[in-house]
Amino acid sequence: NKYREAIQLLEPIVDAHGAKLNIASNLGTAYELSGEDEKAFEWIKKSLALDRQAHEATEWLHLEILKAKITLKADTGWLKKNSVLGFDFGAEGKPTI
Repeated sequence: NKYREAIQLLEPIVDAHGAKLNIASNLGTAYELSGEDEKAFEWIKKSLALDRQAHEATEWLHLEILKAKITLKADTGWLKKNSVLGFDFGAEGKPTI
């Protein structure tokens, strides 16, 4: 639960050495866990640009979740008409693909 401390430790490293994959993804996660989703989005986006295959190629999903969280702050009913990944499984009892 020391997310602010993590941010304070990681930011000077970025300043000194530039955005490296592990730093960018950890800084993004620390921002997200501290409630700063917009900053988290920017850092996860940077980590994705550095290596699309990192974290078993799942950072794109983290980015989509952050987009949804940011959108939900402005429109709390967004999930009633949208999905995080943009998939539509229909309105039937069983999802259709």
